[in-house]
Amino acid sequence: QLKTLQTELKVYENSIFEDEEKNRQMASSLSVSESVRRLCAYSRDFGEVLLNMKLASVMVEVRDR
Repeated sequence: QLKTLQTELKVYENSIFEDEEKNRQMASSLSVSESVRRLCAYSRDFGEVLLNMKLASVMVEVRDR
């Protein structure tokens, strides 16, 4: 589903800037920057999940002592 949404976003961006070659380059840049932005957000979310898992593990160890 994420791949489908990324493809739809790319098609939409290309349709906005179809008039000239420069506009296509802008659309490509927007697409890349959007993908990078999303990857960064997913990385942050994943890091937060890992931190929460570690904290939960430590809390269980402390509780069981």
